[in-house]
Amino acid sequence: MVKEYEDSDLLVFASTYEGFGLPVVEAQSIGLPVITSNIAPMTEIAGDAALYVDPYDEKEIRAALERILRSPHLARLLSDRGRRNAERFDPKTAAEHYADVYGRTCRGPSPRAARMT
Repeated sequence: MVKEYEDSDLLVFASTYEGFGLPVVEAQSIGLPVITSNIAPMTEIAGDAALYVDPYDEKEIRAALERILRSPHLARLLSDRGRRNAERFDPKTAAEHYADVYGRTCRGPSPRAARMT
């Protein structure tokens, strides 16, 4: 699958329903500009690193494609932002976040939180 991404110029992922949006993160991690749906969870997953479209509007999807293909600056901007955004989903980063949550949970409520209850 990585080879398919590497051989591509961009990702259009105009999904009408999605549980997470892994293709967006995969494409962003190698620097592909992304066009995706303007619905959750895509908006949360792609952050400020994608062009958003109505997945039911073919003209809007085409316009977004044309925007990226006609603007190397926009493609580069989305690529750079995408790489940074994909770092949020790096397994090591995710594991560190989980460890932090579990650590705070095991230590119990903070003194401030205990005073508030």
